[in-house]
Amino acid sequence: MDKRADYKRSKVRYRSGKGAIEITVTASDPVALLASLTGAIKQLRIIAGIDNTAARITAKQRRT
Repeated sequence: MDKRADYKRSKVRYRSGKGAIEITVTASDPVALLASLTGAIKQLRIIAGIDNTAARITAKQRRT
């Protein structure tokens, strides 16, 4: 999951390993920081949603 996103006023770095996800946000001003943090949280919600869906599909397949 190592990924980096560079924007005009901020940078976001995602790293994963050893059972953890690390998100580093660097921004030039508070508004850019808030926008980048909001984007990172949206990414985490997407990941969590996919994980929940995969778990439901797996559980359903085990029952059949």
